[in-house]
Amino acid sequence: MKFRLFNHEPSIGYCQVEEDVYEEREIPAFIGIQLIYEKTLDDRDKIKKIQDYCVFNGIWHISDLVYFENEEDRIQFILTWS
Repeated sequence: MKFRLFNHEPSIGYCQVEEDVYEEREIPAFIGIQLIYEKTLDDRDKIKKIQDYCVFNGIWHISDLVYFENEEDRIQFILTWS
């Protein structure tokens, strides 16, 4: 399994507050990892373990994307799962 690191700088986004009314809001910076894996049984088992790890440690994840609040958490994740 491989990881692709990504960083997104803060930006401005528009959120709908009522029908046809949008409000400008700041989208905070975030860092994350994309999991790159093959669809083998071994990798599927590892993905399940990673999802359990994320839930246990309060780390937000969606599908193959894992988001972190700080760089230290991301480094710890990489050290744990490499």
